[in-house]
Order: sequence, then structure tokens, then C-alpha cells
Amino acid sequence: MKTNYKNFNSAAEGALDSLVAEASTTLTDPNKFDPIETYLSRWVTSLQRGQYEPDDLELATMVISHAGVQAIKWLEENHGPFNKKEMVDIVCRKQHDYGHKNITNFGTIGVGIRVCDKIARIKNLTKIGEPEVHNESLKDSYIDIVGYSMIALMLQNDSFHLQLKEKA
Repeated sequence: MKTNYKNFNSAAEGALDSLVAEASTTLTDPNKFDPIETYLSRWVTSLQRGQYEPDDLELATMVISHAGVQAIKWLEENHGPFNKKEMVDIVCRKQHDYGHKNITNFGTIGVGIRVCDKIARIKNLTKIGEPEVHNESLKDSYIDIVGYSMIALMLQNDSFHLQLKEKA
């Protein structure tokens, strides 16, 4: 699916708009990440074994985007209204620092693995309790999942490669 975004920033905004729209019609699931983590783990394992089906990439992107939708729901329930501008700014700042190769080296597969890492972190932080967190907070991990979900959608619509908008 090709898009007509002019730059990375507008593509990131479009991906986030899609996630936020879906979040507005989705119920919160207390076990939200269990099926996502299970699917992505099995998917990566099947890819390692050479069992690749063309539709797998599209389904994996849908699963990753659902993780982003659930992360948005959690952020809204625990931190108030979701700030779309702030989220796009975070993704664009990180893109500036990392560049394209960080993601394009492994594509959606790498994004899926990173989402699984964040889910494992959230589960562990939930188990040990927020006051015991020494680095990034639960909120930071949920924000990262939203960012990775945006990136998965941008990879799918071929807009991830676009250049960042120049600062005004």
C-alpha cells in the first residue's frame, strides 16, 4: 500500500491517527498482551525456520498495531488524554537520533521483536511494582509500544523511508 505523505513526520502522524481511531472503538483487555506476545514469538520462530508466507507480514503488522492500540488505551486510563502531538514528536526525535537503518535492517521482524521486549518489560515491571523501577517507567514502555506500532504501519505503507521534516 503506497501513500502520499510528504515526509516522515506527516507519515508518523497518519500512522498514529489510525491507531488512535482504532483505540477509540476498542475495549481495554486486562490480558491484552498475552495473545500478541504469543503470536509474535511464534511468527519470529517460524521465520527463523524458513516457514514464511507472504500474508504473515501483513498479519504481524496488524498484531503489532493492536499492541499499540492497547498501549494507547492503557496510557489514557492511567495518564489522562492521549497527547498525539507529543507522541509524534517523540517518534520523530528518536528517528533523528537512530536514522533509518536501525529499523530497515530487520524491518517488521525487528519491530515485532522490540514489541515483545517491551511487553516482557511491562509484565516484569507490573510484577515488581512501579516504585522498584530504576530506569524507564511503565509509561515509557507503553509509549515505546505505540511508537513501534506507528513504525510497523509506516513500514507497511512504505512511508518509513521518508526524510524528516526540516525544523522551522
